[in-house]
Amino acid sequence: AVKIGLVCPFDWDVPGGVSVHVRDLAEELIRLGHEVSVLAPGEDAAAAEPFVTLAGRAVPVRNNGSVARVLFGPVSASRTRRWIREGEFDVLHVHAPISPSLSMLACWSAIGPIVATFHSALFGRSRMMTAGFGMLQATLEKVRARIAVSEMARRTVVEHLGGDAVLIPNGVRVSAFEGAQPLPGWPGEAGALVFLGRIDEPRKGLQVLLEALPAI
Repeated sequence: AVKIGLVCPFDWDVPGGVSVHVRDLAEELIRLGHEVSVLAPGEDAAAAEPFVTLAGRAVPVRNNGSVARVLFGPVSASRTRRWIREGEFDVLHVHAPISPSLSMLACWSAIGPIVATFHSALFGRSRMMTAGFGMLQATLEKVRARIAVSEMARRTVVEHLGGDAVLIPNGVRVSAFEGAQPLPGWPGEAGALVFLGRIDEPRKGLQVLLEALPAI
């Protein structure tokens, strides 16, 4: 068994793609017999899984067309260092390490092997990344392996950070629903149109679908 530390930079209390990715990865690694601990921003310890350590209240920050709830500062840096020290991990796996949050702090504090997964895609040059290029390089210089969850995320690594990343798409836990039975009458003779995404996230495009329904 391997002792693995996973770092999620975004609020564990608020549903989001990266936190779901980290949770599912942690549960699968535990199922395989490894010892796993997750560090993430958040406050609702009662609702968190037993393998999760919450580092405190996240702060909303606008970034890349959305709002990311992150945690940064001397207190969270101290908590991150303590979690790493007490965990004695064989490998540290940080997610979205270029976000100003716990993953970046973990990269600064860690002394062992680090794997980094990049989830985001940027379009065009990012003034924030250009201004903070030196700090980002210091964050990533200890990373042994880079993963990108999409071709656009991989391109972001190549164009903005230098180097490359291995493309490993997001996994789908098919076993959770592969035996489900369709509702009576579903999908009907005319077929079905399905929207999959958070309805409170404009970038997911639900409004575009609603406006297109009359034409459809």
